[in-house]
Amino acid sequence: MLTRFVRFATLSLLLNVLLASVFQPGVFAATNAGPLQCSPCALGFGNVKVTQSKTLSITLTNTRSTSVTVSAIQKSAPGFQVGGLTLPLTVPAGKTASFHITFTPQNNQTTQGSIHLVNSGSSSALGIYVSGTGVTSGSLTANPASINFGTIPLGTSIEKTQTLTNSGTVNVTVGSVASGNPFWISGITTPMTLAPGASVTFYAHFRPQASGTASGNLAAYSSANDYRVVVPLSASVPGSGQLSVSPSTLNFGSVVVGSSKSLNATLSTSGASATISSASMTSSEFSVSGLPLPLTLAAGQTKSFTITFTPQSSGAANASLSLKTGTTGTGTPVAESLAGAGTAASPHSVSLAWKPSASQVIGYNVYRGAKSGGPYARLNSATDSATAYTDISVQGGQTYYYVVTAVDSSNQESIYSNQAQAAVPTP
Repeated sequence: MLTRFVRFATLSLLLNVLLASVFQPGVFAATNAGPLQCSPCALGFGNVKVTQSKTLSITLTNTRSTSVTVSAIQKSAPGFQVGGLTLPLTVPAGKTASFHITFTPQNNQTTQGSIHLVNSGSSSALGIYVSGTGVTSGSLTANPASINFGTIPLGTSIEKTQTLTNSGTVNVTVGSVASGNPFWISGITTPMTLAPGASVTFYAHFRPQASGTASGNLAAYSSANDYRVVVPLSASVPGSGQLSVSPSTLNFGSVVVGSSKSLNATLSTSGASATISSASMTSSEFSVSGLPLPLTLAAGQTKSFTITFTPQSSGAANASLSLKTGTTGTGTPVAESLAGAGTAASPHSVSLAWKPSASQVIGYNVYRGAKSGGPYARLNSATDSATAYTDISVQGGQTYYYVVTAVDSSNQESIYSNQAQAAVPTP
């Protein structure tokens, strides 16, 4: 029983060795049943640079008692060439003969194939299996090796230069250069070819979309050995500031239908910069001017703008101005409440006229009071260059007092003119 076990174990071991030699990963196994034997029968050339070559030798052994003649070569291996073998080649009994195979890769890919020697000693050709990988000798390098855009506030953008250089000895084709949001590339068109020592400079851009840390990669793909060059990209985005509007409520009071009244409001930020991306109004009787959007305010900065109420009918009017924040409008909106009332136009009006100022002025402002000597309230919403004005907001049975001021190009306003009085009849 012990003897039988030993024999079984030996047989199992031999079988495992045989299987390992036949099924070794990545190696072709040649079956050479004829008298002509090769050593080695499978050639692995490894990595060989394109435009260069690598040569390996093979030895043929005639195991027959008579000579064997090699009459032909059958090759199905692009990039591989047989050398040192003049046909017909006769190998005497028990003798050896040597030749070589040279691999000259045609591209940067792996090539496999076979070379068969037709010989007189066997009905089947002697198979020699070959494999090799071509690699380009070009080397693509990036300068700088990484890009840090620094601290970039929301609502702004920045660009930095990036240079790719072919530091190898052969041409390198740059197939593509790309990056993902919120980064992007400009100033380069691919595919493009760089000669040895040549460079191309282009731009990497960053526009923050949200506060926090932004990171990504710039990747350049090419025919060089290092076919994928990666440049890490990073930036820091400070948090959005607190936006506020003052006053939080604007009350326009009573305004005659068909006329307008304007009031000013002020935006301010605290903590960090803030971006106003859009503005919306809930009523067409109110409008906004002097607020170009999108608008970014630095921390502590203020911006004044104007809201105008133009009632279209009598009665109370209410609305809300909503300002969306953030570059994409996803931030917390800031609202301002608006109120006013439209009143029917009076059947009476007061027409005013005055002599033009002797000084260089850009226009005039008209004021009205309910008592002689004031106080006076301005009637026109914007300085008017005309020397006449019609007040249609008067009420019957009331007496009004008017004065006019002149405004120069520096927006300096003169003192009040003499006062004019107008008594409106009772309807």
